[in-house]
Amino acid sequence: MPFTPVDWAILGIVAISALISLKRGFVKEALSLTTWIIAGVVAWMFGAGLSQYLVNYIETPSARVIASCTILFVATLLVGAMVNFLIGELIRVTGLSGTDRFLGMVFGAARGGLLVVVAGG
Repeated sequence: MPFTPVDWAILGIVAISALISLKRGFVKEALSLTTWIIAGVVAWMFGAGLSQYLVNYIETPSARVIASCTILFVATLLVGAMVNFLIGELIRVTGLSGTDRFLGMVFGAARGGLLVVVAGG
């Protein structure tokens, strides 16, 4: 049975995700995903608390909460990026980059497959 254009699109999504992860490696991919999740949780949990400190700067309460959530989200992403860089350098120095990249490719293929399943729902 020949491939349809939809099959080629699915294969392309999975392949692109796998190749991107092959380049970055498993540790960087996993830490990046974890950082995004943690940033969302931090913004959700502490956004309202931080907004109290912005009363003198932003008048509208909803804008204060949005600004505080954005600040927390971006700050968490920056800290996560620094940690990701340091751990990536540690992987590079120890010589485990080949294994890391192979596991990254597997992770990327799984992520691409999950993306296709969720998008195709």
